[in-house]
Amino acid sequence: GVVFRALDRLSQQQVALKQVQVPSGQLRYTSYDPQEDANLALAQEFKILGSLRHPNVISVLDYGFDQGVYPYYVMDLLETPRSVYKAAFTLPAATRVNLLVQLLQALLYCHRRGVIHRDLKPENVLVDGDQVRVLDFGLSVITEKMADVGQGEIAGTPEYIAPEIYRGAPPSVASDLYAVGVIAWEVFVGRYLYDDPDRHRSVRRILREPVDLTPLTNPAIREVIGRLLEKDPAARYPDARATLEAFCAAIDQPLPPETFAIRESFIRAARLVGRDRELATFSQYLDEALEGKHRAILLGGESGVGKSRLLDELRVLALVRGVLVLRGEAINVGGAPYQPWRNVLRWLVLTSDLTLDEASILKPLIPDLSVLLNRDIPDAPEMNPLFAQERLLLVLEKLFAQQRQPMLLIMEDLHWAGSESLVLFQRLRHTFERLPLLIVGTFADDEKPDFPARLPQMTPMKLNRLDGSSIAELSQAMLGEAGAHPELVALLQRETEGNIFFLVEVMNALAEEAGQLEQIAHLTLPKNVLAGGVEQIIQRRLSRVPAEVLAVLQVAATQGRQIDLKVIQHTQGQSFDLARWLQTCANASILEVAEDTWRFAHNKLRLGVVNSIPQEHRPRLHAQVATALEIVYLHAPEHATALAYHWAMAGDDAREEQYSALAGKQSLQSGAYEEAARYLQRALALEVVDNSDTTKRRVGLLQQLGEAYVGLGDYAAARTQVEESLQIAQFINYRWGSAAALNSLGMVAYLEGNLTTAAAFFQEALALAMDIRAQKTALTAILGLASLQAAQAQIVPALELASLVAAHIASDQPTVARAQSLLAELRPRLPTSEADAAIERGRDLLLRNVVDQLLSR
Repeated sequence: GVVFRALDRLSQQQVALKQVQVPSGQLRYTSYDPQEDANLALAQEFKILGSLRHPNVISVLDYGFDQGVYPYYVMDLLETPRSVYKAAFTLPAATRVNLLVQLLQALLYCHRRGVIHRDLKPENVLVDGDQVRVLDFGLSVITEKMADVGQGEIAGTPEYIAPEIYRGAPPSVASDLYAVGVIAWEVFVGRYLYDDPDRHRSVRRILREPVDLTPLTNPAIREVIGRLLEKDPAARYPDARATLEAFCAAIDQPLPPETFAIRESFIRAARLVGRDRELATFSQYLDEALEGKHRAILLGGESGVGKSRLLDELRVLALVRGVLVLRGEAINVGGAPYQPWRNVLRWLVLTSDLTLDEASILKPLIPDLSVLLNRDIPDAPEMNPLFAQERLLLVLEKLFAQQRQPMLLIMEDLHWAGSESLVLFQRLRHTFERLPLLIVGTFADDEKPDFPARLPQMTPMKLNRLDGSSIAELSQAMLGEAGAHPELVALLQRETEGNIFFLVEVMNALAEEAGQLEQIAHLTLPKNVLAGGVEQIIQRRLSRVPAEVLAVLQVAATQGRQIDLKVIQHTQGQSFDLARWLQTCANASILEVAEDTWRFAHNKLRLGVVNSIPQEHRPRLHAQVATALEIVYLHAPEHATALAYHWAMAGDDAREEQYSALAGKQSLQSGAYEEAARYLQRALALEVVDNSDTTKRRVGLLQQLGEAYVGLGDYAAARTQVEESLQIAQFINYRWGSAAALNSLGMVAYLEGNLTTAAAFFQEALALAMDIRAQKTALTAILGLASLQAAQAQIVPALELASLVAAHIASDQPTVARAQSLLAELRPRLPTSEADAAIERGRDLLLRNVVDQLLSR
């Protein structure tokens, strides 16, 4: 195949994209079955490879098929890799053994998971710095026919294929170890073992001639490599672990310590167990989506029970079946409006045909939209919050409707989502029901057990803890046969009660006690591990992290579960090695990458870090994060909610009030009325009224709070807030504020159905606005009166007034949008010629004349 450097447009990260140059049918791999569809079978293999996570294995990030024939897959990009053969050329023997040990650690991990490499060769064993990274696990290409050995198909690179493969045996652990022997011979000798242009002669040598071991000067190394190159697979080492031990003994070197990253690769990447019923149900729902049907599931379970792990498996099932997977996540601290929808929208805009106007409507939700689409995107015209939400809804409906393939929409941690995000599920319900779409949302039922009531259109599903047999199965998947030991299974069941997060932490604690994961079976098991609770185990894990790494983790934990790398870099200074810190934390399985975003591997780990921060230091860290947010993002409004939170935790009332007011306004504009009311109430509670400016500011905040209550449908509360705003404005003779409050009271009365009261408020607002020459406020009052006329079936005068407002130069964008909406609503209620004539007359009306006429009534 050919490897390209590529740009992931979503993450803006460089990746390696490998285009396989042969059709799927010519590839061979661990799960190959000639009776299966080639693409489907290969996708299943990619599913396995995509789940491999080990420090010495290059991860498969994504995969697919070019025009349905040639497969491709995306990997981590190594900037300056060298083959192990070239990297080892000038190294001392001990360092060469270290490279081979890393290769064997990768093989041990993959063999444990049932994956045979099948095509080990120096070009697939790369060295990046001092770290070995193995790629192309499980994939090999059929080589030419080998007539002299009677085989029709041989897959792999001929010089590294074991003798038994040429004789018809299937690839195995032993055949992989033979290839390690060839690589090891070449690493120590400095030339290729079978460097013969006549490939058939090379194959005959592999089958019949003993390997020349005399160039290997170290007798102990010679013995190890000689055993790996035995013609009889039974004469080789039984597994990668035994080979690794033999190499270390050959140079009198202790076995490498089992790093946390290696141990975690076995523990966390164990196959999914105990979820057969749930997975079968989801598989059926995917089939329904493929048939064009819709279903929405709300998956509940306690924190740590394995919801995300189950959804990871569901995602792979969907990809294998050609389903488009969209994934979003709510966050627990400082989430922006529509937070869980933002990643979903970033993906959809890349697969949709958007007009410039539609893109501008999405821009507040996708700040980097110009970069994603590679064109300048203007800001959308401002609108009344209710109209803005309707406008957004139309664009979202189009985005989803344009998709041409079945979809899986995964939304995690919805119990942390804002009200505006939850409302979208209800508002888009009819659109979703027409689409081939499976929606799966998750929530923590130990935090919000009554949450399903917020999403009644979704069908609840409960994910329980693992039962005893599943615990035993998972233990065996982590440790091999040793994991089935009855005493160990009993301990795990007693200590964790089937909570997967607890189970992983207990297994880590036992491995630390034993020294090696595989030695747990030989450990005298304690009566209990969680004597101090899982919190104690987490703190013990954190205590093994270097102090300087933990200090930065404390800053990260202060942010929330998701980590803003720009903020971390700013707080630590430009000389801080961010990549190294991330790698250290990832190796300790404290941080992980999910959907191109770094985050804590579990929120319980974040809480553990937070608990390690002394109470007296926490305000300082929150102030540090808030200051960095202000500087890095130049006070961008999408960070107002986070800034309000951090300044609150820092104890800075003035800044908390400032950002609470901004967060309230932003929430109001996005239709998050519950959050808007909460932030505006907080801003009002914190505001110190010490001069006329702050008093005027209070008038505005009260009116915004009234708007929030209108959005919530609580008109009585809205009226109370606006009446207080009017009283304050009148007391300080703030006539602009009074006129705006009168308009708001008119709108509340209109919504309550009190049309006479509404007319009186609008007329009073109009008179005052004209008296102070506030034309924009006057036009808002006129539009209110037009709405009253429409409600009383006075269509012609309503059209005339709405047309005047829409066309007037003094109208602001929200007012124009409301006027145009009213015109669109009323126009069909008259014959076309009559409606057009009324609209044309309205454009020609003079504001002063209209005001005089309206006020004379």
